[in-house]
Amino acid sequence: MRAGELTELAERWLRARFPESHIRRELSLAQYGGAAIDVAAICSDQIVGVEVKGDGDSPSRLKLQGNMYGRVCRKVYLLASPDLTERCQRHCPVSPVTS
Repeated sequence: MRAGELTELAERWLRARFPESHIRRELSLAQYGGAAIDVAAICSDQIVGVEVKGDGDSPSRLKLQGNMYGRVCRKVYLLASPDLTERCQRHCPVSPVTS
């Protein structure tokens, strides 16, 4: 799947899960290395992010991204293309499982 398709899915999922939030694409975390969260739900009590990895993307930065996003987001989800899922799992930072 292309990154644009996955971004649309992430945005729809966040809107359904956090209906009172403000949804933003490419939420800048410039203070933390110029990174940007692909899709973020800005809620009254938290920020929830989704990192998208579509066909053609590289998972090599996931460990760094995950550590940076954790400074800003209470929860961060990964939405990867089916072809990248296994590779992405090897690059994700270790974190506790949340529902």
